Amino acid sequence: KRQVHEGEHMLIFWAVLGGFLLDALFGDPAWLPHPVVLMGRCISVLEMRLRTALPKTPRCELAAGAAVAAVLPLGTLAVTGLACWVAARLHPALGLALQMLWCGQALAAKGLAQESRNVYKELTKGDLPAARRAVARIVGRDTQNLTAAGVTRAAAVSYTHLTLPT
Repeated sequence: KRQVHEGEHMLIFWAVLGGFLLDALFGDPAWLPHPVVLMGRCISVLEMRLRTALPKTPRCELAAGAAVAAVLPLGTLAVTGLACWVAARLHPALGLALQMLWCGQALAAKGLAQESRNVYKELTKGDLPAARRAVARIVGRDTQNLTAAGVTRAAAVSYTHLTLPT
């Protein structure tokens, strides 16, 4: 049993190290939506459905908020856990590769720094629609109606000061 336990720790080590290297080398691919953006969309859909299904009382709003707070992390765990399990069953290297990809996306230091610079560049040019599109790549909320100050706040909240040399 101890050998299996140590093997699991090494798998986690390689997944995190590989994710760090993937992020440092490539950042977030533009064609692949970031998981936080997908989670934000899930929150929006779930919130909208719960608001239409439940009465507008403080108690129901609290219950809906609790449901969202429970469903999102548990759903994320179920989807990612199942995907990693299936990938590892197909081939252990495929399971490790998927874990590395998601670890790299979770770190997202290079991509977040680049996207934050893109937001700044568009705001500096005075192109608010382009700044909204740029900030939408790093936040999970609707950005279509944000003011320039709102775009700035959204980018600042997302930025974690984890920049890598480019």
